[in-house]
Amino acid sequence: MKHTLLTIGHLFFLTLLYGQSLPFSVTPAAVEESFQVDLSNTDLDVELYAEVKNLSEDTIRLVWNRIVMDAPEGWLTQVCDNNACYNPDVSSNYIPDLEFDEPFELAPDSTFSLTLYVLPNGVAGTGEFDLDFSLRSEPGSVLETVMFRANISDLTTSITTPSFEEIRLFPNPTTDYIELTDTEDIDQLIVYNVLGAPVRRFNVMDGKRYYLSSLSDGMYLVSLVSRQSGILKTLRISKRSLRP
Repeated sequence: MKHTLLTIGHLFFLTLLYGQSLPFSVTPAAVEESFQVDLSNTDLDVELYAEVKNLSEDTIRLVWNRIVMDAPEGWLTQVCDNNACYNPDVSSNYIPDLEFDEPFELAPDSTFSLTLYVLPNGVAGTGEFDLDFSLRSEPGSVLETVMFRANISDLTTSITTPSFEEIRLFPNPTTDYIELTDTEDIDQLIVYNVLGAPVRRFNVMDGKRYYLSSLSDGMYLVSLVSRQSGILKTLRISKRSLRP
């Protein structure tokens, strides 16, 4: 709730400065990729991209801040913008306490493909990272956020075994909740809308019901996730309201 109020306040401030639209865009809002790699190569990294575009008529200076939402122990990430590729321990291009101030600039109507590198250091799993963007003139006002999600598994490990193929969600369609026919090796259940944005996240337990009653009617994708192997399987679910 507090985050929502802050966001509304930021948008109101931006409306006063720029009218109805933001001065820049970051697309897509959510980036998710699955990688099957040789984890014995500890120098290996994988890449995720988001495009930043200046929508204004002025050159803008942008600040990014990386937030690790969830990641296996040992994973590192680093950001590359049009200034530099920063070390994994650098979480922002603006850290006033350290007198570090390197916003990147975009000319009017120009674009730049910003890169998030994930270095798994030999560990399989799933990591989620947010990048918050703001103007250098108002570094505390987050205007755009992009979610990066990397699912990394080992080439030598089969993550689609017959047991996973047999797992089902029920009831489907559902009006209230879903359950799993088997929970072995599954740690999380993540529900995505048709745009690919996560809308619900549950820790998996035997006999647990996962309630979706507050979601709008429609189709959703449900990923079954292992902390060690990433996404094991993705299923489609239909949410329907009760009819009189």
